Parts: sequence; structure tokens; C-alpha cells
Amino acid sequence: GYAARCCGSFKLSYYNEYKSYLRMFLAKHSVQQAAGLATLPNFVTRVVGKFSIDSDYKPYGKPEYNDPLRKDLAFPLSIPELTYNGAAGVPVEVSKLPNGVTAVSVDTNASLVRLGVFCGAGTRNETPTTRGFCHVLKNAWLGTTTRRTIIGGHREPAQCGVDINVEVSRDMFGITASCTRDKSDLILDHMTQNLICPEFFDHELRVATQKSLAETAAAMSDDSVALLEEAHRVGYRGKGLGNSLYLRPQNVGNVSRDNLLQFVAENMRDSNDIIVLGVGMNMEMVGNLADEYLWSLAAGSVAPPPSKWTGLQDSHIETGGNKTHALHLVEGAATGTKDALILNLIKHVVGGSGAPSVKHGAVHNKLSAGAVSLTKPFKAECVNINYSDSGLFGCSVSADGSEIGDLLKSSLNSMKEVISGVSAEDLEIAKNKLKHSVILERDNLDSLLTSSASEALAVGSNNSTSLLCSAIDGITSEEVASMAKKIIGGSPILVSIGNGDDMPLQRELK
Repeated sequence: GYAARCCGSFKLSYYNEYKSYLRMFLAKHSVQQAAGLATLPNFVTRVVGKFSIDSDYKPYGKPEYNDPLRKDLAFPLSIPELTYNGAAGVPVEVSKLPNGVTAVSVDTNASLVRLGVFCGAGTRNETPTTRGFCHVLKNAWLGTTTRRTIIGGHREPAQCGVDINVEVSRDMFGITASCTRDKSDLILDHMTQNLICPEFFDHELRVATQKSLAETAAAMSDDSVALLEEAHRVGYRGKGLGNSLYLRPQNVGNVSRDNLLQFVAENMRDSNDIIVLGVGMNMEMVGNLADEYLWSLAAGSVAPPPSKWTGLQDSHIETGGNKTHALHLVEGAATGTKDALILNLIKHVVGGSGAPSVKHGAVHNKLSAGAVSLTKPFKAECVNINYSDSGLFGCSVSADGSEIGDLLKSSLNSMKEVISGVSAEDLEIAKNKLKHSVILERDNLDSLLTSSASEALAVGSNNSTSLLCSAIDGITSEEVASMAKKIIGGSPILVSIGNGDDMPLQRELK
């Protein structure tokens, strides 16, 4: 520490004082301990000798450069003007195998591939005696088969660093995974085993059933989930698309090995309704894998039960509190149709989301702008849900229970304004927002996997990103007004949850 003091001040008067401290150090310590300081006096002498007695060290100043810091290049630098016309999008290839299985390839040349096996069956295929079976299958999918035990079904994918995910919707059952290309055959084998040779032992089903009930309780505690479930039940009268996504306690008694085996055989083994999709793989590789592991499936004529929209229904779930969340919905359009694309455009015209389009910015949509009289916090957004043969479209509003009626009326009036015509500027802004959302969806490989499968199951083909953007540009204001008129003239349903003291009826909103 004293040496640092001496070298830091660079005063010669400190040098003599340092020698006395060094003698004291040598008197109290061994020669070996003092050996490290043997060369320090010479070093201090050389350093201090460059300065005069009692002179302070002047700080190092900024050097003066006579030469310019930047010299002219010896050759001319030319930067060409580059034009960006937009990416054409990743090509999507669709092929039909001899047994009827559809193979879809989205070759992105990625280091990791994403595999998906999608069945055109979901909760809409459930009957009153099989309700909740898809939810149980989701949690029992990697169970024991005729080829592997439940331990092998979970251990082998884990050894490859892969998680196999199972998702259930109302018209699709999907098994997805992400893995390296050299492990794709093993992972696809695990993904399809419960489709080809399931066992569904009762002791494994009991565990899956308890997990399903826990997931149901957690989901129903969320008001938005409970409200959407009620909207489907009311809109389709509890049949087809009106079936719940979750296992209810009153249906647990029907869950058994024989019943699940029969449900899978009747609804999920029709090769015409099965798609094998590979993102990051070429068509040849996807086709070979699908043919290797799904060759035993045969084409059938299983068709999903039709879901008829009823409409003109009101429903309320009383939960107390001050807030109320309501859905005002009519029948929408099917997946992959032009009507679905127009409804998506109307969604962005009137209010695509209740969240700001810019972080920390304000919400700019017609649904929120129309509710100028509200004094308490509220939220209003447009809802568009598409299925293979139907859909839901309308407004989702959330506000204080005393102001929910005013918010519903202002939201419906904003929808009616679209019928009178959309300005060219608003239409162009909505088209850009919709194209942006489509590009972002296709840029996310997980979303690309699901959207490509839904489109292929619904219409049997897939559209690239560039084709979708071109179709959006081709929508006219007359088509938007015609679709908006159809929506306003439809048979709506009104469902709500929360405080129902001031919740209006449909006839009171006109």
C-alpha cells in the first residue's frame, strides 16, 4: 500500500521515508518474505529519478496529431441503391399419399425441424357418452402401447432433448414436436404410436383423468375461458362445436379403456383426415416418414357432425364483483375461405385488439373511440374465430357492471358504421395491419405449423404468405360493406359473466 502511495504521488521526499519502512519490514519478517520487495527500491529510484524534488506529476494531456484522423480512400466508394419488394414467402408443398394421408412440407432449411401430426377430429366429434375423451387423450397420449411402455414413451424423447406436445381444439387434435433432423424418424414414431397401436390401461387413465380434472378447474377459474365455453354452448346448443374442451366431473364415469379405444378407432384413424406436416423438411423426407409410420391406416368416410348455429340466445354467469365481461357474437366464416379473410380485415377496421399497437401507446380503434361517455376503465375488441365449417365473429367488451350496456351499444354502432362505407385510408391501414399480422404468424414456426395444418384440413391445400397478402390487397370496400351487412343482419347471441345487475338483453340493444 505504501509503494502505491509512493508511485502515485511521485515525490522524492517519500522515497527516503519508504526506506525506513522497508528496514522495519525486514526486521519483523524473514528474508523469503522480503525477497519480493528486493527490486522495488531500484524501480522506485528509476521512476522518481525522472522528476525533480517536490514536483508534482502533471496529468497526461491529449496528444496533438498533425495528420488528419481520416484519410481519403484510394478508390471510389459506390453504394448501390437496393430495392426490397418483399419476400415471396416459404413455399408450401402438399402431397397425398396412396393410403390417403396428406403430407405437407414447409422447407425453411432450418437446423431444427418441427413435426406435426394432425387429426381432423376434436371435441366436436364427442357424443353425450364420450364428452371429455379428447381432454383425457391429451394427457394419456404417451402412455403404454403394444410396442413400448409408458416409461419408454417418455424417456426416449427426453433422451433426444425433445418434448412432445399434444393440443386439442374443437375440430383438430394435434401432436407436435421440435427436434434435429436425424431424430425425426424416432420422434414421429413416438408421436403416432397411440394412434396406431394404443393400449390405454386403466391405471394410466386414472392418472390422466385426475390431471384433466385439475386442468378443468384451473381453466374455469378464468372468466375469459368460462365465457368462451358458454358462448360455444349457447351458439351451437351444446352439440358439435358447442361441446366443451374440458372434461367435466359428471363425465368421469364414462372414461374407460374400451371406450377410449373405440373412440380413437372411430374418429382418429381415418387417413383422409390425417396430416403429417414438417417445417424445415423437404417433401420427399416428409412423405417417406408419413408412409413409413402411417401406412397401416386406411381411408374411411368419417365426417364431423354438422354444427348448426342457433343464435338469438342470452346467457349470463353470475360471479359477483363490479366487473362484467360480455360477448356479442354471430356466426362467422369457415377457415380458408375468402369470407374469413374479409372478416379478419373488418376486425382490423373496427378494432383488431384491445391492446395498443405501439408499446406504451394508446389504443386506436373504432370500438374504443365510440365509448366516449364511459368514466371507468373498459376494454373493447373484435373477435374472429374460424373452424372448418363455421365460425364466431363479434365484439368482446369488458367494463364496470354499471356501464356495460353503454359500451355494448357504442360497439354495435361502430360495427354498423362499417356498412355505410369504409374510407380508402381506413381500408388501406387495415390491410397493412392484416398483412403484418399474417407475416408475423407465418414467421413464427409454431404458428406456421398450426395454421398450415388447419388450412390443409379445411380446404385440402395451403396458401403461401405472398398469395395471402395479394388476396388481402384485392379486397374491395364493397366486399367489406357487404360482409358487414351480413354480420349485422345475423342471429346474434349475448353471453356475459360477472355482475349482471345492469346487463342488458339483446332486445334492449336495438
